[in-house]
Amino acid sequence: MLWSRKQPVQDRDLHDQAVVGLALHDAAPAIQHLVGDRDITPHRQAMHELAVDRGKLYRLVTNCKTAPDPVLSTGGWTNIPIDPVANPNFASAGDFCVPVPAPPSGMCQYIGATGMVGGTETLALNGNLQLGAAGDPNAPSPRAVQVSANAGGNSVSISFRTEGELGLVGFNVLADAQGGKNRIKVNSALIDKKGVEGGGASYSVQIPKGNFKGAKVLYIESVLTSGTLLSDPASF
Repeated sequence: MLWSRKQPVQDRDLHDQAVVGLALHDAAPAIQHLVGDRDITPHRQAMHELAVDRGKLYRLVTNCKTAPDPVLSTGGWTNIPIDPVANPNFASAGDFCVPVPAPPSGMCQYIGATGMVGGTETLALNGNLQLGAAGDPNAPSPRAVQVSANAGGNSVSISFRTEGELGLVGFNVLADAQGGKNRIKVNSALIDKKGVEGGGASYSVQIPKGNFKGAKVLYIESVLTSGTLLSDPASF
């Protein structure tokens, strides 16, 4: 999962792992900016001449009903190393993107960060966030919603949106020629997902009218890594 300033997003065809990008604000009370590129100038505060700076990144997999313990010595947190070669801007700007394995089914995953005070790491996390995963019942669905279609000239204009795209591969447009008994695919190639790492997106596509074979009702099929989801019908 890649977290951005705009929204949490996930799964760029990785399926079995997530990619996390966070900006660690210098010992702020919580992780304030979940971004892939950080444009915040690090600040330092004088506390009896002790410099305050970024700490380390940690991961915890636990029962979803258990609130994470922020104390490093008792909370079971595992350090996530940040490769300086793969993340050349981390030291200077705090930018990074690291792979994180997906949690086992039924478990929840948390990412947290510590701070540094006078060169010493804090004993507890400054904050943490929960990562969703494909199949997470609390994650926004990749099912197409607000589907509309209008015929004009030699094509049919179709619009729809998604609230989330975890585990999504792409979309098909299905024409309903016989009251749901004979749905045919009318797009020549899979419609690529546009959501940024699992976030929702809006879509507008045009399909040649002749592809519909006289059908006046269509559906958007969300193709997932684990199956498909069908939208509500739209008439035109």
